[in-house]
Amino acid sequence: SILPPATLASPVRVALVRDPAAAAYFTRSASYDSIVDRWTATLRATGADVHVVAPGGIAGSGARVLVVPSAHCLSVATRDAIDRAGARGQGLIVTGPIGTKDARCRPIGYGLLVALTGASRVEPIEKRDIAYVTFPTGSALATGIPPGTRLELDPAPYVALRRAGRDAFFSSFSLRPEPARGAQLVDAAVVRSRYAKAPVAYWSFELTGVNDLPWDRTIAQLLVRNAVAWAARMPTIELEPWPEGKRAAAVLAQDVED
Repeated sequence: SILPPATLASPVRVALVRDPAAAAYFTRSASYDSIVDRWTATLRATGADVHVVAPGGIAGSGARVLVVPSAHCLSVATRDAIDRAGARGQGLIVTGPIGTKDARCRPIGYGLLVALTGASRVEPIEKRDIAYVTFPTGSALATGIPPGTRLELDPAPYVALRRAGRDAFFSSFSLRPEPARGAQLVDAAVVRSRYAKAPVAYWSFELTGVNDLPWDRTIAQLLVRNAVAWAARMPTIELEPWPEGKRAAAVLAQDVED
């Protein structure tokens, strides 16, 4: 498959947060470090100027975009940094059930996740052998991603959101929306929102959970590239995927055997 280059038009300084409290959630610290490493490699592949920082180093990083991945357990310092980003309009990219536990990994609910995404409801997805996320056209986070692209994920306890204007949704293999636990419209997997003055790009899965095939890896890199550009308020442009800006297309095909 031929896809456009998943690179930024110009470098963006990004602070990638490695929070010790988030690391404490994982049984093996190597699991969290592999997530940080994947983010570092993917951001560099987009052309971003990425720096891995501890919570105490966020303020002096000079970053236009702050990335907080897989922070189920969140330190007070990182939470304060997120609030400061909202106050000054610094771009935010966050993933997973962020802040659902405190710095000691005690459950505190979905309050921060709801505040960051503007979701009206959050539900964990029931166990699925394979999870799929489908990208419609028309979203700033889907620039360069062919309409109807299906991203394949490893089985994991993802969360889904009810959010108007979702940028991608949990689906079946055949692209039909599959909401969490059958709850109506609770199927959003990728959303854009505002947290005070900060543009926020959120998705509920992690880069390490994306199928390790060239197509899926490139789609994930396009998503990261688009999220960085949008969070940094960089202009983006693409051709209409179908004539006259139509929103959908259909193909009728017959599979003839023998």
